[in-house]
Amino acid sequence: MTQPSPIPQHHWPRYSLRRLLGCMLILCILLAAGRWVYVRMILPKYVVAELKASQYVEVGYTIKGVVCVELGVPFASDREADRIIKLLHQLPHLAQVKAYTVLNGSSNIEEEADHQFAAVIDGLRVRSVVVQSKLAGKQTAGAIAGNQRVTSVTYEAVPTAQQLATVCQSRHVEELEFRDVELPAENLRSLAAVKHLRKITLACKFPCEELAELGQLQTCDLYLKQTGDFSEYRSQISDDDLRNYVAPLPNLVLLDLSGEAPSDEAMNALSQAPRLRWLFLRDARIGDSGVGRLADSPALAVIDLGGTQVTEAGLASLARCKTLRSLAYPHRLDGERIRQSLPNVKRMFKDDHSYGWVID
Repeated sequence: MTQPSPIPQHHWPRYSLRRLLGCMLILCILLAAGRWVYVRMILPKYVVAELKASQYVEVGYTIKGVVCVELGVPFASDREADRIIKLLHQLPHLAQVKAYTVLNGSSNIEEEADHQFAAVIDGLRVRSVVVQSKLAGKQTAGAIAGNQRVTSVTYEAVPTAQQLATVCQSRHVEELEFRDVELPAENLRSLAAVKHLRKITLACKFPCEELAELGQLQTCDLYLKQTGDFSEYRSQISDDDLRNYVAPLPNLVLLDLSGEAPSDEAMNALSQAPRLRWLFLRDARIGDSGVGRLADSPALAVIDLGGTQVTEAGLASLARCKTLRSLAYPHRLDGERIRQSLPNVKRMFKDDHSYGWVID
């Protein structure tokens, strides 16, 4: 009598739960990587294409690949405004947003532009905001103060004391820049009370006698830049201003004296600035004696002497400056001999280059 065949028994493979968890982990990693690629690389291309197709919208890229957007406000309609705002909120890398006023014939264009630009800034993932005239309103200031991602604000218009106080009351705003304006003394005095600032840039016309107030901000770097040669907001810094107000600043990091005529005594005063790292003297009326005074600067790292009457002998005196790393020299000089006399300087350029390279 034949015996019935045994019923096959199905055995689960060993470590099945461990394998299942491993597969789930790999799947989660692949999904996360796919989402990261989509959000960071694929989606921004479509968003940028949509923005470029819009009227009065310009999109640019920085060196690191992040996006800068310039908007024309007020927008043509509320529907257009909502569409652009939704597109901007989909950008993960938005470095700067800037707006300019579009003349549309409206009687209350300033109020409309202020309202719409505030709506753009509200909740936007952006680090820097540029505020022009017509847009330096109360609503824009409130939106900047309410957006904790905004760390830098540039004014191309003079804000009122109330608007500036609204922006500065937010501790996340650490950098302020004023460009192509005439900054009143009351604004400089109000900035001296903001202790959480890390950087103040003055590329405008300002009263030098009020700079002592900003010198009290020990943890804030001060940048004094120049505007264009023919700008009405170009700051005229005299020798007395350099000796009495500029050089004594303990937090002065950058100074632009391009086109000026500083004396040797003023250069001697600047050589005592403890934190001065960048000094621009392009086309300044300065000679070998003045350059020699700068050799004792304790922190000078970058100097631009393009277009000056400095000779190779004057540049050789900078060998005493152990912190110097970048130099722009007049094109009439021999670069090879300058390199031999200044072995510590890593980067040298002739004056046919713009000085944007120096800061970068």
